[in-house]
This record gives sequence, C-alpha cells and structure tokens, in this order.
Amino acid sequence: MKKTILFISPTGTLDNGAEISIVNLMEYLDQTGHQVINAIPDYHVATQQNYISHLTAIGIETLSLSSINGGGRMRRVVCQAVRHL
Repeated sequence: MKKTILFISPTGTLDNGAEISIVNLMEYLDQTGHQVINAIPDYHVATQQNYISHLTAIGIETLSLSSINGGGRMRRVVCQAVRHL
C-alpha cells in the first residue's frame, strides 16, 4: 500500500551523517513506491540549495518553509508542512 511520508529536516543540508542517512532512507522509500515529502526550515544559506537540488534529482519533493520571526521555528515548519498535505 502506497503511503505519503513526511520528513522534517532540522537543517536542510547534507553536512552531517544523520541528514545523509535520512536522505538515503527517503530515496529508498520513494523507489519502493511511497510518496515522500521533505520539509526544511529556510535559513537562506547556499548549502540548502545543494540539498534541494540533490533531492529533486532523486525525485523527492522538498518544501522550503519560512523560518523567520523568532523562536518556535520548527513548530512553524511542521504546521506549514502539514497544511501543504
């Protein structure tokens, strides 16, 4: 049964082992027929563009959601991502 799976990345970069492992998992799930969506907080840094380009190349939809306006950033990203679904 095909499922829609939402991943929420705290950084939106490929600069650590955890993010690389999650990207590998997302790619595997996509290849097995699931719809995979990844949400990231948009920190307006160049490394995030590389991350988004890599995910696009392997077929993963990425939502780059605003992280401005102080604390509670991850909560806002989660709420925005869920509304998108």
